[in-house]
Amino acid sequence: MAAVGLLVPLALLLPLPWVVFRLSQTEPSLEWFWLLLAFVLALGVAALFAYWALAALFLRYELSERALTIRWGFAHQVIPLERITGVMPGTAWPPPARANGIRWPGYLVGRAVVNGLGPVLVYACYRRPADLLYVQTPTATYAIAPADLPSFQEALTARLPPMPSAASSGPLTVRSLRLQLETIRYSGPLRLALLHDGIALAVTALALLGNVALFGYVFAYYPTLPDLLPLHFNVLGEVDFIGPRRDVFRLPGIALGLLLANLVLASVLYQRERLAAYVVLTTALLIQGVFWVATTRIVY
Repeated sequence: MAAVGLLVPLALLLPLPWVVFRLSQTEPSLEWFWLLLAFVLALGVAALFAYWALAALFLRYELSERALTIRWGFAHQVIPLERITGVMPGTAWPPPARANGIRWPGYLVGRAVVNGLGPVLVYACYRRPADLLYVQTPTATYAIAPADLPSFQEALTARLPPMPSAASSGPLTVRSLRLQLETIRYSGPLRLALLHDGIALAVTALALLGNVALFGYVFAYYPTLPDLLPLHFNVLGEVDFIGPRRDVFRLPGIALGLLLANLVLASVLYQRERLAAYVVLTTALLIQGVFWVATTRIVY
């Protein structure tokens, strides 16, 4: 199943020599822009499929004294043993259906529905329903596929604590509640809290879209530009610097550099002050607008 995900990046990268050759034969133009954009997007898709494939290759289920941890890529689903109310082999249930997520031959990560169990969260590489093991909690059902299912089921069942009675459970505190709930922990780049904030991602996406459009604008007009053109104006609006037309690409390039710098700064600030991170990202978006004005004044 991991091979499927690795074949996609290879297929996407096959046109790379042709793209390089094509770009070397022509001057910058709108065609250049579309080829470069398609190549960058292909690289992104290739990286995503490679990540999914490696996550499948290194998918692990770990048992500790307190929790069952499902390690998939940079995401770690932690299920406290105290939350588990049932462990059932997949032989008694039909295969997962109506799956939403990553679904390749023999590989499923996402949400599905199992008749009789309801919604199920699946982290599994399997060939048949009998390879699955269902783990139930009061709030969710998980489907996993350990290599040695009978031994894993026996070890998991043996570690489950007895169901506490109301009298013996003691007072429910915030700390004990936090320890008992299922959680997803992240490692690597996904540890950045900024990547899980919808507002921050939306503002960043708008700023990036504005920068990409600015590059496209410059590429579209580049063939019509004179060899020399004014690149800077003083406070009186008079030209004080003239340079070769290729220097016009510095404007979207500088705008991109500032966007990346603001993104790094916002990621650092987000850990301490979310509002400050929003301000930095909004500033990055406004900067793209400023560079749009400066570029259109030079190019148009």
